[in-house]
Amino acid sequence: AVDLRDVKLGGMDIAGIFECRECRLASVDVDNAEIGPSGRFALVSSKAKKLKWTGGVIKGSLELSNSALKRVSISNVDFTSSDVSLVLKSASTKQLVLENIKFSGSVDFQDVVLIKAVFKNVVFGGPVNFEYAALHKTLFENVTFMSEVAFDGATLKGNKWKFVKFAKRVSHRGCKDAKNTFENMTWPSESFEFKCRKRA
Repeated sequence: AVDLRDVKLGGMDIAGIFECRECRLASVDVDNAEIGPSGRFALVSSKAKKLKWTGGVIKGSLELSNSALKRVSISNVDFTSSDVSLVLKSASTKQLVLENIKFSGSVDFQDVVLIKAVFKNVVFGGPVNFEYAALHKTLFENVTFMSEVAFDGATLKGNKWKFVKFAKRVSHRGCKDAKNTFENMTWPSESFEFKCRKRA
């Protein structure tokens, strides 16, 4: 394992692959970085106390899968790839903030554990996968899902949804929910009802 402490990456340009596997990160601050079309920034099976990513353009992908992340903040970033934008599959985080972001490609939150996460002013252009994810006390505000969204098998408890638009199909087979609140929602159709059959 690699120990990284107080790492600051400013104006970074990644054309290829930057991968840190089984790393321990105390503090990583990325400012106005650009990832090329075939580039990838990946923290795989790692532990991070703080990851802050501000500004820049990600033409490739950002991957944080299988990692234990205490505080993650990604803001004012444009993900332009029509393929894969962001992968947090099987990650866990106690404080995730995604703010002022546009995702053009797919986003994978499968099996992720999110506690008190914040999604604010976010546009998901591609498919979004929340299958078997656990979302607790998470805020979705001014969020638009332009493509399909899957909540199959997910546990949704105590989340707030405000000014959220689902433009296309929403699947939620086998999901569990409790104490979710919905305000100023736009659903795929007037007859659509988001209601899990099981209580969380």
